[in-house]
Amino acid sequence: MVFQSKAATADTAWNLVWSDECNGAAGAAVDATKWNMVNSGGGFGNGELEFYTNRTANSYYDGNGNLVIKTMKESYNGSNYTSAKLYSQRKGDWTYCKADIRAKLPKGRCVWPAFWMMPTQSAYGGWPACGEIDIMEERGDHPGSVGSTIHFGNPWKYIGQSYNLPANQTFDTAYHNFGMEWEAGTLRFYVDNILFETRVASEWYTSGATKAAKPNAPFDENFYMQLNTAIGGPNTPYTGNQNPDDAVFPQYMYIDYVHIYQRGPVAVLPSASSKLAGQSAELCVTAKGSRAAPARLSLVRGSSVSSLAVYSMRGECMRSLDVTLGRMGNSSSVAWDGNDNAGRAMGNGSYAVTAFSGGRACATGVIVLNR
Repeated sequence: MVFQSKAATADTAWNLVWSDECNGAAGAAVDATKWNMVNSGGGFGNGELEFYTNRTANSYYDGNGNLVIKTMKESYNGSNYTSAKLYSQRKGDWTYCKADIRAKLPKGRCVWPAFWMMPTQSAYGGWPACGEIDIMEERGDHPGSVGSTIHFGNPWKYIGQSYNLPANQTFDTAYHNFGMEWEAGTLRFYVDNILFETRVASEWYTSGATKAAKPNAPFDENFYMQLNTAIGGPNTPYTGNQNPDDAVFPQYMYIDYVHIYQRGPVAVLPSASSKLAGQSAELCVTAKGSRAAPARLSLVRGSSVSSLAVYSMRGECMRSLDVTLGRMGNSSSVAWDGNDNAGRAMGNGSYAVTAFSGGRACATGVIVLNR
């Protein structure tokens, strides 16, 4: 039987392209290849009271599969509270994606955890014309309710909706999934895979472009992820213009994972795909002991590939491979042993193969195993 590889673009499933599995050693700093850290205070336009630090006192892996953001009552650089804000700008940036974050949230008066996205380059101008996507934010004195909101316009406008847990449950006692699906002209928001809000392009706009020219603006360019816990104060409308309840601190947000998916086996960087014509190099990925078709990945000539990942067609990362290909010429090849990350032989069938450069997906193909 002859096996043929298929084009990755034919697959319309959501497939994993970026993640933090939060499996760092106990006390380790957050993964600097995926996250930047804010190290400042000043209110951030909302009258917030915290100083975000880059210390492991405020953000760290706990060794039990969590990334922890710890928010404390302490005097630090002129602020009375400390916390952490992580952001993926230029380490994880996507136009259209699915986000899935599993976490257990903090609580308390004026405690304000959030997962949200901002544009990488703000092509349509400053905030709010550039747009903002709030996947989840919680007012900590209402720990059974979260909201999802989009901000846009200029003049500023926002649209959002809340989700309430049933039976008086609260988000601080168990892990929950917070999700978003962002496609051209549509944003959908989920809690525990329950769709509770849908927004469409006819509802939003920007002063930075006309609807005729850019019907989906400002939500049609690269955005990056942010994770943080803020502390509101008497000048913070979202948390009720109150003073914090100091008795609740410290508070902890436990993040089990952050997953980002895109349509097709992987997302190829626009900057790479736009340069392929006449400048392409081929990376051939074969599976040892397999008679089936290899994956042939097209890259920009001169690319430096640092790692490969093999995904099931459902988007599960089955195998991560560190490689050192340096600056690619016309072609290079890599042999994969056909095993998963646990060393187990993977079954026959089709798998997506992703090449990464600097932590970002730069090429894709499909390999078929036939042992």
